[in-house]
Formats: sequence, structure tokens, C-alpha cells
Amino acid sequence: VVGAVLFGLWHVLPAWRGGGVEAAADLGRGLTALGTFAATTAAGLGLGWLRVRSDSLVAPVLAHLATNSVTFAVAWAAA
Repeated sequence: VVGAVLFGLWHVLPAWRGGGVEAAADLGRGLTALGTFAATTAAGLGLGWLRVRSDSLVAPVLAHLATNSVTFAVAWAAA
């Protein structure tokens, strides 16, 4: 659980900084950071479970790589 919370916290600053929009974005930025924290903490729980279940770091590392790669590919295709 501690690892999952740290994983979630690790992703808060990029979410906070990545908003891009200015003035009215403070509330939006805060909600984005909170949502990012919740989602990445849940993902951290899943990755931690995968680590324990597989008894290896390879499975969660590949799952994280796949998640990031798909997200990047979708963002690239949308642009």
C-alpha cells in the first residue's frame, strides 16, 4: 500500500504542471491532480499485486511500459 501511494504521489507533480491552461485552471488543475493521484495509486496497487503474484519485477514493468506506450500512441494519433 505504501508503494502504491508513493507511485500515486510520483505522478501528481507532472499532472499539476501539465495542465497548460491558466487562470480558471487552478480548481481544474487540483481536480486533475487528485484524479491522477487516485488513478495512479490504484494502478500502483495493481502493479504491486502483479509483482507479488509473479514474484518478479518483469511483469509489472512490462505492464507499465504497455500502459504508457498505448497512451502515448493514442495521444500521437490524435494530434
